[in-house]
Amino acid sequence: MRAKVTKNYFRRSFFVGIFATLLVLGLTAVVLASGGGEEGAEGPNWMNLTWRMLNFIALVWFLWWFLASKVKDFFGGRREDIKKSLEEARAAKEEAEAKFKE
Repeated sequence: MRAKVTKNYFRRSFFVGIFATLLVLGLTAVVLASGGGEEGAEGPNWMNLTWRMLNFIALVWFLWWFLASKVKDFFGGRREDIKKSLEEARAAKEEAEAKFKE
């Protein structure tokens, strides 16, 4: 059981990493395209772009680290609430059917 959880965790982390990489590359294209043309003949400032990408990656990592457990807890709790509501509804339905048969 533990190996399966670890395998799924690494698979999910891999896909999240691929998505983040594609997102950063897409945003890089937007940043370069929105450059206003003040570079002139010297071209784009790659160091500035690198720092911006690192800053964005650090922000995404921090938000993931800070919010991932809270999001999992929220949806896990929501799942339990839904299961409880369904059980209560099933019990109420059985009780109503029993009263109807009487």
